[in-house]
Amino acid sequence: HERGGSGAVAADIDGDGAPDLVLVNDTGDVVILRNATMAARVPEEHPTLDLQRLGAMRRIAVSGGPVGAEVELRDEAGKVLTRRGLAGGALPGSGVRDRMTLVVPTAGKYLISVKESEGRERKVAVDATGAGEIKVDLDKP
Repeated sequence: HERGGSGAVAADIDGDGAPDLVLVNDTGDVVILRNATMAARVPEEHPTLDLQRLGAMRRIAVSGGPVGAEVELRDEAGKVLTRRGLAGGALPGSGVRDRMTLVVPTAGKYLISVKESEGRERKVAVDATGAGEIKVDLDKP
């Protein structure tokens, strides 16, 4: 601001989703600096689409299973989405298992493979087509 500023605020003045800047100087002059970055974005980059993507995601809460096992999550096409170890509780040597939260990008059907250290493997089908958190207990057949 040419005469020095005495106040500033960032707010979405024009309603496009990007914060604009409002400057006020010591004589009360107001200058609005419009942020035009949202107008330059292609539609697929708009934050609203990010919110839509987040809304499509599903959480799978996994509990149980043998400590030390490897848990692998695959989509319907068989692509591995994540692979994690099933850790024990907070105290060394405890048999208490932690819960594991897996996040999938969209609603659908998934497969969890549990590979134990002894070589046994078990597969659990997961139906993540509904809304909300899906609970999977690896101790149940």
